[in-house]
Amino acid sequence: MKPTDPNPITRIRFLLISLMMIFATSGSAQTPTCQDDSRYQALDFWLGQWRVVDQQGDFQGDNHIESILDGCAVLEHWTSSSGNKGMSLFYVTDDQWHQVWVTPFARVPGGIKEKHEVSTFEGAGIRFKGEIQNQDGSHYLDRTSLRPLEEGKVHQLIEVSTDGGKNWKVTFDAIYLPVSNK
Repeated sequence: MKPTDPNPITRIRFLLISLMMIFATSGSAQTPTCQDDSRYQALDFWLGQWRVVDQQGDFQGDNHIESILDGCAVLEHWTSSSGNKGMSLFYVTDDQWHQVWVTPFARVPGGIKEKHEVSTFEGAGIRFKGEIQNQDGSHYLDRTSLRPLEEGKVHQLIEVSTDGGKNWKVTFDAIYLPVSNK
């Protein structure tokens, strides 16, 4: 693309913008990568292929968690024991993890969820929280806690609150059993 204006100032601006774009996309060795930042590794304990069971050991589903985009995001592929599917994209912005959860039931409350990191746990683990709107316009809080356990297992707890976070009701309490993890 060439500037059509013969004005030398326009040509110089065009050249400077072109050079900035080239340098911004050149992959310079000085550009930090997500893999270089430990913040992007906060969910590494959850990466892998999982068989998910409830606290009684009953099968709840399968989950595949993978690092994508050179470690800049995490992608979740969930299939419940009844065959329902969902996917999450986890990413960091402003030094905070975020989650976007989407299912084929996107038009009902909870079919899409957006949560953000609200705390971390000593050692490892992370808690997300978001606000979900019901069809009647009311709202409830939804939070997810992910924590590594011994023997390579992971605990996931999902809770909801209809009173602004004073009281929480467990909606999903599961143990992730590793099938194969990398």
